Amino acid sequence: MNFDEAFNHCRDGVATEEEKQFVKEQLAKANEFLQNESVREESPVKEADAEDVKKAKKKFKWKYIVIPFCSLVCALAVIAAILGGVFGSAASYAKKSAVYSKSACIDIAKAKAFEFVSDSNNFTYVNAASKDDFQTEDAEADFNYNGKDLKNSYYTYIIELEVKRSDFEIKIEVDTRNGDCKVIKVD
Repeated sequence: MNFDEAFNHCRDGVATEEEKQFVKEQLAKANEFLQNESVREESPVKEADAEDVKKAKKKFKWKYIVIPFCSLVCALAVIAAILGGVFGSAASYAKKSAVYSKSACIDIAKAKAFEFVSDSNNFTYVNAASKDDFQTEDAEADFNYNGKDLKNSYYTYIIELEVKRSDFEIKIEVDTRNGDCKVIKVD
């Protein structure tokens, strides 16, 4: 007879006399066990000796910490090597395709800024007589690549120019392959 089924029948009030008797006997055994401390103390927990503890610690460390950590480091190293090779070759293609140097790009940007200010009626307040009136505030290289064809990678320079006496700033992007430039931002 199953205790769980008999207990559920007793609780629901549909138990037979036999099930009621079985449940009472099982509950009496459980109460006797709980009240009798000597029965509970007869099954002590065995303490492990120092050697067993050392083996368990060593096994745990190697299995669950060191091996996954080493696997992760190796996987990251492989990914870094692959990406380094891809982007390294893209950067070398970009350097090979550069025709204009940084200083040449700055000169091109100054000429474009002067042309932009001269041709526009919106910037008559800018006191610039020539391209030499523009001072370089910042010039940073920007790496551009096409994910499908890394051989067409190239650098552009983002050049910030200003005319201090007019409180005028302009940001121009110059392509190092062909000298094409475009105005990005005007303040």
